[in-house]
Amino acid sequence: MGGVILSNKHGINPTCLKCEQCGKDTNALALMGRASKLECNKCKAIVYGRATSPAKCPQCGNSGRGYDVFHTLETDVEAPKNLTGGLCDECIAKHEEAKAEVERGGIYWVHEACGSEGAIKAESKLSIDVRKQTKIEAPDPVGIKFEKEQCPVCSEK
Repeated sequence: MGGVILSNKHGINPTCLKCEQCGKDTNALALMGRASKLECNKCKAIVYGRATSPAKCPQCGNSGRGYDVFHTLETDVEAPKNLTGGLCDECIAKHEEAKAEVERGGIYWVHEACGSEGAIKAESKLSIDVRKQTKIEAPDPVGIKFEKEQCPVCSEK
């Protein structure tokens, strides 16, 4: 694990990390040091870090050597006060609960449009039917994608 390269302007350049799932605090700090403001060459997403290491755009998944993925907009910038990175304790617990349910025979579900996801209980007819149809038995994971009308989150609104 490498150390932090200190910024001449901003020192260790700390920033608070927000949960990638829900946006709440993760209670973690990132020490950005001499960070650069980068733009993905494919989707134009803005990312903070260093463009010299192997990289993957968190927005579109474009990956490769740093300069093949990103180009530098600014160097030695002050880190934004809040960046997304990691999961909060609540979302970690939800993911662990979903994983345990799927290992018991449940199935994962996702609605990509709203970003919602979860697990359907093992004893539900849908879980039983999906596992039978896909021939994927517990504890191996299997999942389905919902449309807006089927999404438990969107359909409640």
